[in-house]
Amino acid sequence: MTKCIEILQEAAKLATPPTVEARQPPHIPLEIKHLIAAKRKARARWHQTHSPVDKNTFNRISNRLKAKLKEDRDSSIQEYINRLSRHDNTLWKTIKSAKKPQLAIPPI
Repeated sequence: MTKCIEILQEAAKLATPPTVEARQPPHIPLEIKHLIAAKRKARARWHQTHSPVDKNTFNRISNRLKAKLKEDRDSSIQEYINRLSRHDNTLWKTIKSAKKPQLAIPPI
């Protein structure tokens, strides 16, 4: 009886496809996380008071966050470009996919 159970369990393991690990969310630098938290706090404060000083604070933090996000995006694109190589065809695949026309999906 136990031999039959072992055979069934082994067959089930072999027949089951391997689990795909969940994609990790992109790494967000700690400084950007702090700026997001500060922006939310400043926006909440401005919504409560409608003070011009609080609005200025919110705008200043928001602009600083936008600049940091742009800087982070630019550096990640630069890293991606630096990793491209003609020896493993990543360069050619990237150029080929960039040259393909982007077809718009019509709305239903």
